[in-house]
Amino acid sequence: MLVALNRIFADKSTTTKNTMAYDVKIVEILDYINNHLHEQITLDSLEEKFYVSKYYLCHLFKKNTGVTVGEYIAYKRILKAKELLIMGAPVLETCHTVGFRDYSNFYKTFRRLEGVSPREYKQ
Repeated sequence: MLVALNRIFADKSTTTKNTMAYDVKIVEILDYINNHLHEQITLDSLEEKFYVSKYYLCHLFKKNTGVTVGEYIAYKRILKAKELLIMGAPVLETCHTVGFRDYSNFYKTFRRLEGVSPREYKQ
């Protein structure tokens, strides 16, 4: 009976989280990040672009999405990298295409999020 109650509660809590609307500013920032992944995105650049303190931006972003700005950018870049690798793009070219400045950082991030190296994933 307790298991059934927990399942009901879990279903209700996930549906309320999914229907929660994002702050308008966060939606704008998410769109910007998604459309500019290949560029260098910093908190300072987001602060200038959206006229909001980077400290408040971090707080608002984490509150609305559940992850930090840096985690979100890294996750989106690795998703894009996975797409490119599957399509047969070279690993080093993929690294630069998705906005990483050096291969070492790309490798570490890819390995941390996917559990395998980019070359292993490509194979």
